[in-house]
Amino acid sequence: MKRLLSRLLLFLSPVWLLASCNLLNGDSEDTDPSFGDFSFQFEFDRYQAVVLPGKEVRIGYTLQVYGAQNASDANIRCSIESYDQSLYQAELQTESSTSGTLVIKGIGAEAGWAESEIVLKASSSLGYETYVSVLLAHFNYEIANFPDGDAYILPAAGGTTEIVLQCNAEHLASLRTSDSWIRYSPSESYVETIDALASVYVHHYVLRVEAHTQGSDPREGSVEFSLGDIPFFSAPVRQEVDFAADGREMILRVRASAANARTVYLPLDDIVACTVDWGDGSREQFEHRYTYDNPISHVYAEAGEYKVTIRGQVNAVTSFGMPSGALDNCILAVEQWGNLGAEEIVLRDITTLERIAPDTEGAFAKIRNFDRTFLGCTGLTELPEGLFARAESAAIFEATFYECTGLTKLPEGLFEGADPITFDTTFGRCTSLTELPGGLFRGCSHASTFHRTFEECTGLTSLPGRLFIPCPMATTFQATFYNCTGLAALPEGLFAGNPEAVSFGGETDYHNGAGREDRGLFTNCTALTEIPEGLFAFNSKVTDLSMAFLGCSGIREIPAGLFAALPELENLEYVFEGCKQIEEIPSGLFDNNPLLQEMYSAFRGCSSLRRLPTDLFDNNRLIRSFGYTFLGCEALEGESPYTEIGGRKYHLYERSENSVEFTPPDGYGCFGGCTKLSDYEEIPEAWR
Repeated sequence: MKRLLSRLLLFLSPVWLLASCNLLNGDSEDTDPSFGDFSFQFEFDRYQAVVLPGKEVRIGYTLQVYGAQNASDANIRCSIESYDQSLYQAELQTESSTSGTLVIKGIGAEAGWAESEIVLKASSSLGYETYVSVLLAHFNYEIANFPDGDAYILPAAGGTTEIVLQCNAEHLASLRTSDSWIRYSPSESYVETIDALASVYVHHYVLRVEAHTQGSDPREGSVEFSLGDIPFFSAPVRQEVDFAADGREMILRVRASAANARTVYLPLDDIVACTVDWGDGSREQFEHRYTYDNPISHVYAEAGEYKVTIRGQVNAVTSFGMPSGALDNCILAVEQWGNLGAEEIVLRDITTLERIAPDTEGAFAKIRNFDRTFLGCTGLTELPEGLFARAESAAIFEATFYECTGLTKLPEGLFEGADPITFDTTFGRCTSLTELPGGLFRGCSHASTFHRTFEECTGLTSLPGRLFIPCPMATTFQATFYNCTGLAALPEGLFAGNPEAVSFGGETDYHNGAGREDRGLFTNCTALTEIPEGLFAFNSKVTDLSMAFLGCSGIREIPAGLFAALPELENLEYVFEGCKQIEEIPSGLFDNNPLLQEMYSAFRGCSSLRRLPTDLFDNNRLIRSFGYTFLGCEALEGESPYTEIGGRKYHLYERSENSVEFTPPDGYGCFGGCTKLSDYEEIPEAWR
């Protein structure tokens, strides 16, 4: 569709031309030769022109002489009378006294924009003279093939695109391109003359590009036309990716067998256009197809393994449309990811997937959320280095390898190249992992959340001390190692590189009336026997450690300085519940935690706990809940904790009697079963 732009082409009508020619006669009273009088008049190849800066226009002329034997008898002279010398340079090149060429050059930046004229004079020795004007018109144009989408689309596979400019100038205006990948050569462009007399020309500009084979996004640029230094039109240009180019193909290894009736299904959906080479000599093409209810499949004549090659653009590589039976017996490996331009890749529950290649062509480049990408791929035993090397858009790794129970090891720098923010249940239930590489999170400098990242990795026995060092912006470690029952030791500096951490707190899930599930940082890590004293020494902003060691039944003691570096700490709910081997609580354990508010069930079920420091909570006047704090600590002896003020003891259950010094706490069931306490009989019934 043609698009009319700001300067519209004024096409000259025959009536205007005729009138102009009549006006160009000499100015004597009688010029008609039938009167026998002497006269002459100019005739030009054309009577107007657009002269661009730096360009030259040549207009031929002749002088018709009437009433003289010949022109030489009249001694005729032609000259330029006047013109705008700031914009143009004009010269008459004479071939004879009655013919020649008017040569006009544009020398000013505004040449071609301001309407002007050149006045020529012819005179003779007989006393006759005449004047004529050549119009220097202003530039007008129209883009004859401007696209509907407001951008010129250049061929993805490489080639040329033409821009057609219809205007009143015979010379090509200057064209500049914004990027080197858009090539323009004046030698490939040309001018088509439609009507020279009326100054109607069609300019053909040819843009040339190579195939666009890199990345997943189109290349975008622009072209700009100008007269001299003055631009008059610009247009965006766009080149889509050549998804069918060599090297971009995805290659799968598949198996046809009696178990699947020699029928293989592919994890393809939202297909724009692709060709599938099934590896047995047959090919199929697909366009504009969704496969959720109509998956792509192929029946092989013979059982065996085949290499399937997919070329083209596919927006989603997902297993969602595959029949459930096909997840267990079709796809064996991703030999090459290529780059199909996918915005989603999810191969979840393909249990026969035994190998995946690194991403070398940017297949993951457009994917932001790796949500359940390989969940349930139990056949994977290891992951390649560079798997996410081209995943520059990736921010969320949620359940990416959840229940990949065959994984035995992970590579260093697995996420290097991506820019993750969230690691949510990323390796949950990867039960065959026995160790983690120290540089697993190398390059993850913006990671903020490690939520249930390694939950129920029951094969882990230890952790590298520098595991989270590359993540200085991390704020949340919630249930990160929940139920890692094989974890026997923790490194001293596990969280030393995370000064922005705020929460190591837990969470509770209620299962539709079927019970509850409490998850904390190391909840149910039953093989743990010791806690490093400096485990949280570099995390001064932490406010929540609820459930951190809930159910860690192997821990024998609590380091005295465990919470010493946490002045903002508020919540210790369930923190040591079920730690049955802890025999004592060190004095001063909470001295540096004046903002502490929640102690609900903190030591519940610590059945070996024998004594409590009576000054245990002296510096913790804001605690609101002591509910069930020591419930089931049946071995406790001696007097329960109290704070002495003005010579009076204020036990926990008496704090509500002094609301000036204490926040009145709730203590329901706080000392339930602690019958050996010396003050047990004084404890209010609601507190026991």
